[in-house]
Amino acid sequence: MNKKTGIIISVSAIIILGVIVLLTVIFQPFNQKVDLTNEQKESMKIGGEEADKIATEELKDFPILKYIPYTVDGYSEDFSVYTHYEIWPEDTDSDFKIIIRDYTGGNEQVAKDVMKNWGIDLANYKIEYKDLSGQYGSVRVSDD
Repeated sequence: MNKKTGIIISVSAIIILGVIVLLTVIFQPFNQKVDLTNEQKESMKIGGEEADKIATEELKDFPILKYIPYTVDGYSEDFSVYTHYEIWPEDTDSDFKIIIRDYTGGNEQVAKDVMKNWGIDLANYKIEYKDLSGQYGSVRVSDD
């Protein structure tokens, strides 16, 4: 009898601004039931509780995290204009900022208006705009 084997990954983790709370890997044949030890179950429970605590604290400090990352990637209703931009958080040891990556150009104010519509006070955040349209080129449909 030939058994198929593989890796089942059990993850109880959350990554918030680069912090990994808990990761558990279990090597198990695919066709067998996974039985966790009490120690593994407790470890996963503690990791989940810690992840919830960190997420709650981060949301208090940075309420915009409820909405981002956010991506707009598509054509206008008449398919004449393609728009692609992203709003991402960036956290370093010394700073938290919002990055607007604009792949088609001219969307800085549009992205800021989106954040204002979420009820975010932009004065509370350092915002960095990156116009990347020169790297990707503009996508426009001709009038032909």
